[in-house]
Amino acid sequence: MPEKAPLETVQTLTIQTKNLNGEFEAAQGTITIQALEQPKQVYLNRYWQQPDQYLIAQKDYQIYFPHFAYANEHEIQNWKTGKTVLETTFNTAEQDKLIPNLKTGSYVLILKTADKYGQAVELRKYFTVYDLANKQVPFADLGWQKLEKASYEPTETANIFLGTATKELKVLFEVEKNQNIVRREWLTVKDFMQLLVPIQEEDRGNIHYYVSYVYNNRSFQDSETIQVPWSNKDLKIEYSTFRSKLKPGQEEEWRIKISGPKSEKVAAEW
Repeated sequence: MPEKAPLETVQTLTIQTKNLNGEFEAAQGTITIQALEQPKQVYLNRYWQQPDQYLIAQKDYQIYFPHFAYANEHEIQNWKTGKTVLETTFNTAEQDKLIPNLKTGSYVLILKTADKYGQAVELRKYFTVYDLANKQVPFADLGWQKLEKASYEPTETANIFLGTATKELKVLFEVEKNQNIVRREWLTVKDFMQLLVPIQEEDRGNIHYYVSYVYNNRSFQDSETIQVPWSNKDLKIEYSTFRSKLKPGQEEEWRIKISGPKSEKVAAEW
């Protein structure tokens, strides 16, 4: 389970129970998924460590430092739990699939079981579910960006989604090809927006994009690689031969089939 998961990937969850050798080992136990109450504001990372003694009351602290967490309330593992959306038992010897019926939001998954020696085992996994079709930032994030898919082919268009939980964010968007900036533009992001980057033949070997912005006198930059593989150079080689009873010294005929990425025949030198 990734920390940030698209909605379509969590419609069905698979439970895998393995031993230290990576071999399947049946187990049974309980699974609980609880919704989390997300913060209503954007928090910045503090310049200082979390103190062990507090000399300022939380109410006063929030007046002087409104963009920083008082303690650790900005960390997902410290968010308050809300509604329980799933509570069930499992037995991987019989069934390893779950249908949790999740919606967009943040959750904690709690799995409890026991090993073959009877020792209790508990796993907690915090994750956020998002849906690009909703056109909303999935949580209180200052600058959220997501590439629709990791890999593209020439003639396709890369879809990049930008979002912010603030009222408005000025963003510098840049695209780099072959160590040269080929696109640069200033954008005003309000809640959620989509950018399109056409993929061309000369983009094979990957291109990159950068998202830079300033907030509360602090600069930020996010980057992502748009993978454009050399799929046009992939060759699939298959060997085939007809074997019958052969006499010593008799020649045998071999056949070699060479095809491209879409199974079409291609010319090649041997």
